[in-house]
Formats: sequence, structure tokens, C-alpha cells
Amino acid sequence: MTDDVTGPKTGAIPEGARFRHTLRTRFFEVDVHGQVHNAYYLVYAEQAITEFLKDQDCAELIEPGAGGSNFVVVRSAVDYLRPLGFDQTLVLAVWVRRLGRSSLSFAVSMTTEAGDIVAAVDIVWVCKDIATGRSTPLAPVLVERLRGTVFSDPGDSTP
Repeated sequence: MTDDVTGPKTGAIPEGARFRHTLRTRFFEVDVHGQVHNAYYLVYAEQAITEFLKDQDCAELIEPGAGGSNFVVVRSAVDYLRPLGFDQTLVLAVWVRRLGRSSLSFAVSMTTEAGDIVAAVDIVWVCKDIATGRSTPLAPVLVERLRGTVFSDPGDSTP
């Protein structure tokens, strides 16, 4: 697996990335400093990715055991750009950064309702064969359904 995340991200959303998921921060997610605890940013990102995949008609393709395989997270990274507090509305944009042979690289940009960028998240999933525990190619139908959602980050010169 190659590391396709080259450094700190700005959270800029590619022009063609159209999917958005909105949520509100909850009281129990806020720490003693009055800010949403850093671990919840990954929870928010995973929730948005799940909704994104449902929106792309891929829910049945990623269910545990579908086609004899499972998806596992092999990398997650968050660039925290601005703190969040209690009862704030968060808008999450999701797109696929890269479709690999057996991996999916997701990008999630989190913004406030006003458009202020809060965080940039990268999550990489690998498809693993249940019987062998080894990586296995993505289902062709999954690749086809997600092909139109692959975008490089604005200003990214890497292929």
C-alpha cells in the first residue's frame, strides 16, 4: 500500500465533490476544555463515509461478509484546523481520493455552517478476504459505482 497522503491538508473541497452529510455535536462529545474531543472527529468521518456509500448505492457491497470479504481501516489521519464546541452544526463533504486494487482512500472535509474549515480527515480501507485474511481486489461493481466520486484535493499535484 502506498501512502497517498502527502502532508497537512487544508480541508479544501474539490469542485466536483457533491456529497454532504450534516450533524450536530452533542454534549457528551465535549471534553473538560469545552471542545469536542479529538476522537469524535473520526467517528463523524466514519458516519459520513457510511452515508456517502449508501448515497452511491454501495451499502450492500460493504456489508461485513459481502462477497466473502470485509473492509478494515488501515490508516486514519486528522488535521485539526479549528475547535468545535457543543451543539454546533457540522457539514461533512466526502469523496474518494483514490481507488486502489484492494483499497479505498476517503477524504472528509468538515466545515461549520458558515463554511469555516474545521478539520481534514483521511481514511484508508482495505478489502480483506475473510478466509485468508489477505487483501483482495475490490468488487468491480463497487469500483464502477465509485469511479465518478474520485477527486484529487484542490492544488494537489500528485497523480
